[in-house]
Amino acid sequence: MRLKKKFIVYTLVFLLLGCQSQQQDTEKSVFSWHKQEVLNGKDDFFNTLQSFNVQNVYQYFSSDLTDDQIDSFINECSQQDISVYYLCGTPEYALSENYTQLSQEIERAKYISELTNENNIKGIVLDIEPYLLDEFEDDAKSIMSEFYDNLKQAYTLAKSYDLKTIVCIPYYYDTQNLTSFLENLLKDGCDGIAIMNYYQSHEAQHIQTEIELCQKYQKECINIFELSAPEDGITEENTYYDEGISLAMEHFQMIQENYDEYKLSLCFHDYHYLKELLENE
Repeated sequence: MRLKKKFIVYTLVFLLLGCQSQQQDTEKSVFSWHKQEVLNGKDDFFNTLQSFNVQNVYQYFSSDLTDDQIDSFINECSQQDISVYYLCGTPEYALSENYTQLSQEIERAKYISELTNENNIKGIVLDIEPYLLDEFEDDAKSIMSEFYDNLKQAYTLAKSYDLKTIVCIPYYYDTQNLTSFLENLLKDGCDGIAIMNYYQSHEAQHIQTEIELCQKYQKECINIFELSAPEDGITEENTYYDEGISLAMEHFQMIQENYDEYKLSLCFHDYHYLKELLENE
C-alpha cells in the first residue's frame, strides 16, 4: 500500500514538473500599445515579462517618442533578452490606395532598427483588420484581394530589410470562404500568422486550418488570447479577464496537445491586462 501511494505521489510530481517545463518551453509574446512602457514604466514592465517568461514584445511606438527614448527602450529589452517587434496597423492599410502608408511603417521599423549599431528590431507585426471597414460587408472579396496585394508587397519590402513579418488574423477567415486568402497569405505574404483565438469554445478546432497551412508552408503560428476586461464589444467568452492566466494556460496546453507535432507559440493581448491578472493570481 505504501509503495502504491509513493508511486502515485511520484507520478503526480512528474506530471506537474512536466507541465511546468512545457509551459516554460513555450515561446511567449505580448502586445504593448502604450508609450508609458517605453518612457517610465520599464521596471514594472520588465519584472512582469520576466516573471512570466515572455521573450517577445510587440511594441507600438508613438510618433511623439524621440529617437533617444526609443533607442533606450530597445537597448534595455536587448539587455533583458527580450526581442522587440514593431507593432502597427489600422484597417485602412488593407486598401491599395493606402499601401504607401503601410510601406512607411516598414521604413520606420527599419529606421528604428538602425538607431544603434545593432539591428534591434526583430520584425514587424501587422495588426490590420479589414473586416472593420465599412466597405467589407458589401465587397469582402475585393477588399481581401487588395489586402493580399498590400501584404505581398510589404513582405517583400520587410524581407529586404531583414525584418520578420507577422500578420494578425481572426480565427474565422476559413469559415467565411476566405481559405484561399489564408493560403496565399502564408505562401507569399508573411513569415507567420498570429491568430486572435478569442472565443472560449472549440479553441483547438478554431485554428486547425491555419495550423495545417502553416505546416504546409513552414510558417510560424502564434495563438493569441485576449485578456482585456469585457467591454466595448468584448464579451466574457472572448477574454480570460475573469478566469485568469491559469485557466488560459490550461486551455493553451490543451490546444498544444491537439497539435503536438507542431510548435505553437502563445501571445497575450495586452501587457496592461497581463500585469493586472498576474498580480491577482
